[in-house]
Amino acid sequence: MDLRRAIDPDQRQHCIDQCLECHMTCLEFAAELACEEDADAGELAALLEDCAEICLMHASSLVRRSVWLNRPLTELCAEICERCAAACSLRGAEGKAGECQSVCDVCSESCLSVSEARVLQ
Repeated sequence: MDLRRAIDPDQRQHCIDQCLECHMTCLEFAAELACEEDADAGELAALLEDCAEICLMHASSLVRRSVWLNRPLTELCAEICERCAAACSLRGAEGKAGECQSVCDVCSESCLSVSEARVLQ
């Protein structure tokens, strides 16, 4: 089976879109947190930056239809987005924290649906 064609195009595009939105949202929130001087904000900013990079890498691998990276990046992206959403929820549902939580949740779900569909074998 040609793995480059294994992913449903609409499902792949949805996941790409969610990853790119998550990338931007996490970077914006991390930049906002950079102005705060507490240690918790610094730890969350680092997690947000990691999440943003993984989301961007995953979107790129989906665009390129990478045979070797899709499955591990899909699973990693879902996991880090889940962790990021949980960490953002601790800062409340208002403003960038709430937006980031929501976007990360949607991105994680999108990655999980791709992974669970077993299209990235």
